[in-house]
Amino acid sequence: MKNNFEGKIKTNMTKTIVKDLTISQIETMDFSSLVGLVREPNMCSGGYETIRTIIKESNLKPNARILEVGSNTGFSCIEFASTLPNAEVVGIDINPISVEFSKNKALKNNLENVEFYCSDGTALMFEDNSFDLVFCSNVTSFIQDREQAIKEYIRVLKPGGILAAAPIYYREIPPYPVKSAVEEAIAAKIDVWDRQYWEQSFEKHELQLYFSDDFKYIKSSDSEIENYTNMVMSQSHLAEYDESLKLAMRKRLKYFYELFDENLTYAGFSVLLYRYKSANQEPMLHKTCRV
Repeated sequence: MKNNFEGKIKTNMTKTIVKDLTISQIETMDFSSLVGLVREPNMCSGGYETIRTIIKESNLKPNARILEVGSNTGFSCIEFASTLPNAEVVGIDINPISVEFSKNKALKNNLENVEFYCSDGTALMFEDNSFDLVFCSNVTSFIQDREQAIKEYIRVLKPGGILAAAPIYYREIPPYPVKSAVEEAIAAKIDVWDRQYWEQSFEKHELQLYFSDDFKYIKSSDSEIENYTNMVMSQSHLAEYDESLKLAMRKRLKYFYELFDENLTYAGFSVLLYRYKSANQEPMLHKTCRV
């Protein structure tokens, strides 16, 4: 689903301007569109630690080629590129505002080993066998044709490459009003998926899970949400907007943060790393455990 305000975007290499933006458009804007507009540092679940875990457990070479599908405002790609300065990192996202912001963030930080493109995860613009690591975080949840998206992830993955995901799923069934409000906020239908759903979704494509780590979310306090909202809205680029528009942005943003925080009390996420199935598929009889 796209908001009609996207047709009013004019971009260049230094800033993004939204012309004729109205309060009513802000009040009905989905989260992804608002994140791009206010340039919120929208990061994968687990943030820095998730990226470092993926790098460590993938045993990536210094010159690895890395693709992130659903790069949003660039957090994960920037982290990959700065941690692995000899790697080649590419991020794609369908939101042109987020892509433009990501480009500018990389430029500001003098990162020459990362690029961003506006593209669709179900029709990747890259040749077969192009990347050592494909990171899809939780974006597959938002893609209607998930089967096609996973096929595309695998198509561009090199033999021996790693598919990394950090999907969010429900550990408990949430109240229907909460789930319904989140669906409206993210402009996507949510099935009540559990961890097993994601394992089966990837493994049916002849992928083998070789690393996983499970997490649950900790509820934020009112003051933490308030302080984070203030941080986002204090960014200098928002000074170009009228005070009434900024007030509407702030109100909408805080609504999303409070809604998602409530929703995540029923949820968890996992860092899942997949590779092609190995030749050795025999079960182990004499198992071991750490002491």
